[in-house]
Amino acid sequence: MSRILVVDADSVFTSQIKPVLESAGAMVEITDDPRTGTELATSGKYVAALVAAELPGMSGYSVCNRIKRTNGDFKVAIISSGDTPETFAQHQKHKNHADLYLLKDEGAD
Repeated sequence: MSRILVVDADSVFTSQIKPVLESAGAMVEITDDPRTGTELATSGKYVAALVAAELPGMSGYSVCNRIKRTNGDFKVAIISSGDTPETFAQHQKHKNHADLYLLKDEGAD
């Protein structure tokens, strides 16, 4: 069973995404702390991480950079409710960019 890490302080989003990922057969762990998320993601226990761009105390882009610097093959998706496709395009130019960028739909149920 694949293990996926979700690093996001948005409890509404995490309560919605967790059952979806679990129904696809993944084990899901959630943390709202970016430092804990970085440590967990680099532990070798997870196949991928969904990382919010907006985190308390550290940006998700920094978390992504730290994870990718440790393991460039680790899959990271950045999820944002406030960024634009242009912001994503800028980050994608960096050496340690995410593998996928997603915009949250704040109006979705």
